[in-house]
Amino acid sequence: ALAITLPVQADTVWLIMKEAVRTKSNTFALGIEKLEMKDMEQCEEQGAVFMISKRLGISREKYSGFECLEAK
Repeated sequence: ALAITLPVQADTVWLIMKEAVRTKSNTFALGIEKLEMKDMEQCEEQGAVFMISKRLGISREKYSGFECLEAK
């Protein structure tokens, strides 16, 4: 019997980033973005870069966050 094996689909790693902005009227604007990463290590590194970026403003720690997720 001839057996044909299909390639196993590799897991995909996603960097999920969240940014919330408080407006003067005490309401929030929320943005969520996902980026595909090559592996979990790159995801963690890039998430940390996102969190410490001064270009996005100061005092944003409690309104920002990231998570790395693996999916098939």
